[in-house]
Amino acid sequence: MKNILLVLFLFAGLYVAAQNYETINGRKFIVHQVVAGNTLYSIAKQYNVTLSDVLNNNPEAENGIKVGQNIYIPVKEEVTTKTTAASPEDADVKLNRFHTVQKQETLYSIAQKYDLTMNDLIKLNPGIENGVKVGQQIIIPDAANKSSKSNSANIVFYDTIITHVVLQHETLYSLSKRYMVPQKDIVAYNGIKNNSIKPGEKISIPLKKEEIKKVEVREVPEIQPVIVKEKVKTSEFVFRKKDSYKIVLALPLGLSNPKEMFGTIATEFYMGAEYALDSLQKNGLNADVFVIDCSGDTTAFFNRLTAHKDADLMIGPFIGASVDVAAKFCRNNDIKLINPLIGYTKPLQHNPSLVNAMTSDITLMEGLATYVSKKSDTGKIILVKSGAADQTLYNAFRNKLQSLNTMSGTKFIEAELADFTQYLAKGVNATIIYPCKDKNSVIKFMNIVHQNNSKTGSGKIEVYGTKEWTSMEEVKNYYKNTYSLHFSMANDFEYSKPETETLLKGIRKKYNTDLTKITAQGFDVVYYFVSSFLMDKTPGKLVMNDFNLKQVSQNSGFENTSTYIYKQENFDYILLEKIK
Repeated sequence: MKNILLVLFLFAGLYVAAQNYETINGRKFIVHQVVAGNTLYSIAKQYNVTLSDVLNNNPEAENGIKVGQNIYIPVKEEVTTKTTAASPEDADVKLNRFHTVQKQETLYSIAQKYDLTMNDLIKLNPGIENGVKVGQQIIIPDAANKSSKSNSANIVFYDTIITHVVLQHETLYSLSKRYMVPQKDIVAYNGIKNNSIKPGEKISIPLKKEEIKKVEVREVPEIQPVIVKEKVKTSEFVFRKKDSYKIVLALPLGLSNPKEMFGTIATEFYMGAEYALDSLQKNGLNADVFVIDCSGDTTAFFNRLTAHKDADLMIGPFIGASVDVAAKFCRNNDIKLINPLIGYTKPLQHNPSLVNAMTSDITLMEGLATYVSKKSDTGKIILVKSGAADQTLYNAFRNKLQSLNTMSGTKFIEAELADFTQYLAKGVNATIIYPCKDKNSVIKFMNIVHQNNSKTGSGKIEVYGTKEWTSMEEVKNYYKNTYSLHFSMANDFEYSKPETETLLKGIRKKYNTDLTKITAQGFDVVYYFVSSFLMDKTPGKLVMNDFNLKQVSQNSGFENTSTYIYKQENFDYILLEKIK
């Protein structure tokens, strides 16, 4: 099986960071400064020490750690009969063996492979703390892999308490998803009233409480592809069988501009993509994978693409202008292109090689209309017009609702923002849809709804909007909760699901970082489309997606049409239904 080839391998910093040392009472310590997202578990894993080692030398950490705090990691004392720098020629082969550094390997990954700490390797190979090179021989203690991983530990502690300064458009929901902490825990820990937060407010995020016990340590299970006996494929996605395939990841790395706004997103996406490729290789994938930078000037991006006219599959880019360039290039060279993050529909026209993995806003609005059409308690359905910028969303909802024609006896009304309240009536439920993304217009709409709430008497009002409303902090959370805000999303990211927990453990183990939604998307997209298109297999349940591809028109591209319907209830977002 071929190794994955990275044209731009800039991710080594994810594995090993520069280390500062300090000697205290004759003992040498690595000084680790806590950063956002660190936990005692991740710090111990990063330096290949036990939790007991960390807590014994940092007793105050048992009550939690904070960003900026120094954690002292003990450097194990060297116990050896040799003090001179060893080399393959002078090392005692009866006591040690050697490892030849391979592509993508780091000091950390080599230590992990042999169940060692980085300090174990450094003391036998002075100088490798500055980095290792492909082909270099590293001395490995012969006792490696013989020690048990299940050392005794009975430690109960709270992980990091992170202080987060609320940004514009952030909500309790978005914070709970970002840090993978239940919203109710954040509310309880901070004594938040009315489930409302404001920009500039400092919120303490209590990361997961962990209980470490002596357990049998097993490998993180891979998500296995499931072979489907009968699989229907359109002709556009039938790949000629080859011994090896070529895959290109086009990511906005920001090489020419270190301040590239998509650089962090690209790194997070890459981690999920690489983890998926590793899993697929273990299940038979034979492919060369190239990573190219799609940020900055589109001409420069096109020039980088020309070296990959023989690619079978391209995944990326993330942004509009680059998508246009990649779509044209792939169409002209018969390369299948997966657009992973944005529901950008323009390039789909007359390009059957292109797939949008993200459901478009129009399809999301149609999914919302489908859900409304099936409800039995809608009462009056009032569709309120917004500005010209949102006219396509308005039309999508109206046309879909009318095409379904399933609501006999239900009154459907189209109204203006200035007069929609005249249709509210005593004792009659009202389902009000306002397909608008403009924050100020949404604030005005919600204020009007609240001011006219009494007109329905015993009838209830439910409001339907867009996913963007969830990040509009200026729209009172109380209103969203009172009127059961409904909206549609392209996926379902929930950290408590078994699939998410499995991927989280794998990402922590491989990268020493926590799982983000972008990383999960990178995993799902690469795992699904590579296994489906190149391996003729359909994966099992993914982390947050359920791809359902539909051709937008004859001789055009394909779009994921899966839609997840949510509503706000008890100041949390509840998944109601998945619509394909």
